[in-house]
Amino acid sequence: MNENIEKKVEKVKEKIEKNENIYSVGHVINVAPYIVEVSGLNDVSFYESINIANKARGYVFGIYYNKVVVALASIEEKIEIGDEAVAEGHE
Repeated sequence: MNENIEKKVEKVKEKIEKNENIYSVGHVINVAPYIVEVSGLNDVSFYESINIANKARGYVFGIYYNKVVVALASIEEKIEIGDEAVAEGHE
């Protein structure tokens, strides 16, 4: 196996063992122009990057008991209620 590939595989294995590859996953519950509300992202922080079903990217700017509010920075496709939202673990 290529040495470069082996190094990448080892890095991924280390992240899995340390649980560093697990991010929060939620679902869109409301859509407005340049803003979405997401439920299920219970352990995000302000300004954390969120990927909305590979259709859009945004940042957490409001955290509430049952939802977070995400301001969208880029939109590639129409976002729909129920789309999966993944916290990317960085700002």
